[in-house]
Amino acid sequence: MALLPWGDYVEDFLDARDVSLEQFRDELSGGWMFGYVEALARTNVAVDLVCVSRAVHRPTEWRHRPTGAAMIVLPAPRPYALIRRRRDAARAERGLGPSYLTPRMLQYLSTPILALARAARERGWRALLCQEYEYPRFDACVPVAHALSLPLYATFQGGRRSPSRAERYLRRVTLRRSAGVIIGSTTELDRVRAEYGLPAHKLARIFNPVDSGAWRPGERAAARAAIGLAPDSSIVAWHGEISLHRKGLDVLVEAWRRLRADAILLIVGSGSDAPLLQQALRAIPPERVRWVREYVHDRALLRRYLTAADVYVFPSRHEGFPVAPLEAMACGIPVVASDIPAMRDVLHAGEEDGGVLVGGEDPEALARGLEGLLSDPSLRTALGAAARRRVEHAFSYEVVGPALRSFLLPVTPEIP
Repeated sequence: MALLPWGDYVEDFLDARDVSLEQFRDELSGGWMFGYVEALARTNVAVDLVCVSRAVHRPTEWRHRPTGAAMIVLPAPRPYALIRRRRDAARAERGLGPSYLTPRMLQYLSTPILALARAARERGWRALLCQEYEYPRFDACVPVAHALSLPLYATFQGGRRSPSRAERYLRRVTLRRSAGVIIGSTTELDRVRAEYGLPAHKLARIFNPVDSGAWRPGERAAARAAIGLAPDSSIVAWHGEISLHRKGLDVLVEAWRRLRADAILLIVGSGSDAPLLQQALRAIPPERVRWVREYVHDRALLRRYLTAADVYVFPSRHEGFPVAPLEAMACGIPVVASDIPAMRDVLHAGEEDGGVLVGGEDPEALARGLEGLLSDPSLRTALGAAARRRVEHAFSYEVVGPALRSFLLPVTPEIP
């Protein structure tokens, strides 16, 4: 089957993380997308990653080195590529950077429909899966899937509802013509059911998977020694894309400023808002923060950073179904997170599932939640063990992989 990630160009996703297309091919792993690839591979389903890129001028086949999946890299249609180059050049002249969020009608031109159909026939795909149904690429794939008699699915990873009335009307039509959608968030599932009227058999509540074998508890003292942190420090970790508002990092900085506990905040990540975060961190003494300012591709190294932590913090304002806290939980790290819909599903039973939810937009509540765990080693240990169990029972490849296969590629009973 084929999986089409978000972005008119795949570089729209990569550039915000300071990741090149070659690094994506050769180094990047983890996250929901590669989790789907690996979880389905364990059920004997091969997934091709289908990317539209500004870097190629003809269809190109690569191999994603960490997972072994095929990468089918397609050029955008020429009209879109031309308009996009002119828009980006004009923005660059004004010092605005690339225009990732182009007008929605233009985004409908970014999907190379003919090249996609040709690849589908040549590769023998049995299904198409788009990241986000609230996105023009999903709509554009409907006629391709219909012409080839292929089922088309979409998965929710945080895409926002369109403000356009015309697009919402079109989405109602395309969603009803799709084979179904995969949604981990209960809140989003209820919204889609109510707003688009999808029948129950087209709605699958399947969580994003995490590799519980690769992400596992480790020796904390050894991890701290390897990254140069004192063995007796209290450490709170966060990792991901630096997006100040969406990820709630402004709330985290203010909470850290108020935190009374003697602890170090370990931040691992980069992104377009890195300068804004750097400015915000000036309010905190430098000895209380350690920032690894890069998008770490090496899963073993990232696991070492997580294993070094006593607590993982997740202050996001908006998420689809986040994988970052699942990676920390799989490493046996308890979580303090903002009370957003996605995290209510992750920590459904609260402390029994390995974490604590605190009010969003509330630095004081976040600081209190962190202090509560930092001051109680036995509670941290108990919640860390519960977090690991939660991942094994709800988010592991062994659980999610078969559920994905059953929904995406259902077995048709033979007629005697």
